[in-house]
Amino acid sequence: MQFEGSPHYYIGIEKSVDGINKFYDEFVYRRDSRDKERKKQLSYLLVDEYSMLLSSLDDARTKEVKRKIGEMLRAGRSLSCRVIIGLQNAYSEFFDKSRDNLVTRIALSIISKEKQGMMFSKYKEKMIKECGQGEGYIYRSGIGLEELFVAKIENIEEVNSAIKKSLSNEFGSY
Repeated sequence: MQFEGSPHYYIGIEKSVDGINKFYDEFVYRRDSRDKERKKQLSYLLVDEYSMLLSSLDDARTKEVKRKIGEMLRAGRSLSCRVIIGLQNAYSEFFDKSRDNLVTRIALSIISKEKQGMMFSKYKEKMIKECGQGEGYIYRSGIGLEELFVAKIENIEEVNSAIKKSLSNEFGSY
C-alpha cells in the first residue's frame, strides 16, 4: 500500500485492467511507431495475482486481457516492454498459448511436482533440492535452469523509494 497514489500503481480489479490497457497502448504505440528512442526505453508491467485477476473478470474481458498479455509476451522484448507475472500456479489456460514466451521463470520455496511440470517441464528431473524461504529455481531462455538464492533486502525503504519513483515516470519521459 506504500505505493498508493503513484500514477502507475493500480490496485483492485478495474484499476488493474486499466493499468494493463495503458501499458498495452504504449506497446502498440511502440510497435506501430518509428520512434526508435522510445522503443529503447525499458518499461515494465508487473501483474501480481494474475490468476485472481482473470478469475474476477467475465469471460469476454478475461479473453481480452489474456490476448493483450499474450501479445506483449510474444513481441514485447523487441520493444523494450517487459511483462512480469506473479501467480501461484502457471496453468497454460492463463496465457492464451503464450506461456512458453515467459523467457525467465522463477519458482521459490516449496515447488510441487505439478508446478515443476508447468514451469520447467524439460528440467523437472534436475529439480531435486528441497527449497526453503528465499530459495528456488530460475529458468532463463538460452541459459537453462539454475538454483536461485534471493538476497535479503537490507534497506527496504531505499527499495520502496526507487519503486515509487519509477511508478511516477511517464512513457517517453526518461
